[in-house]
Amino acid sequence: MQVLLDEAVPVIAFYFGLPGQQLLSRIQAAGTFTMGTVTCLQEAQKLQAAGKSCGASNTERWLH
Repeated sequence: MQVLLDEAVPVIAFYFGLPGQQLLSRIQAAGTFTMGTVTCLQEAQKLQAAGKSCGASNTERWLH
């Protein structure tokens, strides 16, 4: 992850889980846009809770 931050990668997508809030905060501070996908309701809720740090998500199917 440090390489992505050092290289100022513009977008980071998470497909298998969501990193902790500390790492999400570092990614956000670097100006990197984040995206994530979910496979169940619990993951959708976690991604939604991280919403201020996560720029895009695929939670609508699970939360509606």
